[in-house]
Amino acid sequence: MIHIIVGGGFDLFSRHTELDGLGAQLMSHTDQYAMARRRAEAKYGFFVHVAVYAAVMVLLVIINLVTSPGGIWFIWPLIGWGFAVVLHGLRVFVLADKNDILDALTERELRQSGMGKPKEGVPRTQPK
Repeated sequence: MIHIIVGGGFDLFSRHTELDGLGAQLMSHTDQYAMARRRAEAKYGFFVHVAVYAAVMVLLVIINLVTSPGGIWFIWPLIGWGFAVVLHGLRVFVLADKNDILDALTERELRQSGMGKPKEGVPRTQPK
């Protein structure tokens, strides 16, 4: 997220979430732990995805070169699945705090379960 900082410059490297300020003060330790846990699980899931991708791609390269060395076909799954891995990484590391669809679904589930809307001053959702 790009935001203007004191002095008129741009701070391209910091990411601010809805938890800044009052919202963070109102959250319990348990809620903060749960948010941190979800973010850690999302990152772990991405790293597992990358590891499986790499292992399968090595296997496909070997299979391709052993069975049909004249025709290189492994490049297609490499590109296709590689694109999915990049999208997964963007979702986990860049767009982690921006999920309007998940926010809306969470609020809908809270209403249906009878919990209602979150309290005033508490963030609507928590980052993954």
